[in-house]
Amino acid sequence: MPEVLFFNNNCTLGQYLIGRLEAKHFKETVLVVDVFHYKTKHADDNVYCSTHCNLVSFPELYDPASKTWTFNSLACEQSNAWICKYQGQL
Repeated sequence: MPEVLFFNNNCTLGQYLIGRLEAKHFKETVLVVDVFHYKTKHADDNVYCSTHCNLVSFPELYDPASKTWTFNSLACEQSNAWICKYQGQL
């Protein structure tokens, strides 16, 4: 498994894995929600999400020198938006 896994619904995935055998596969993996989805799709009162899946909680994923995140967590979203323009042709 990767060290960091971005997924829009990691809050639900993380809660699902609690107490399950499958959790061992994610033991060394940080489950975070990308910045866009965290700000727009996740409830402020979701304690699990805000403490376990908030990208801001992992300062090692931020480069203060360049003031950018180490990973472009929106790359897939950007690619999907671009590909959708050609959906009728595919």
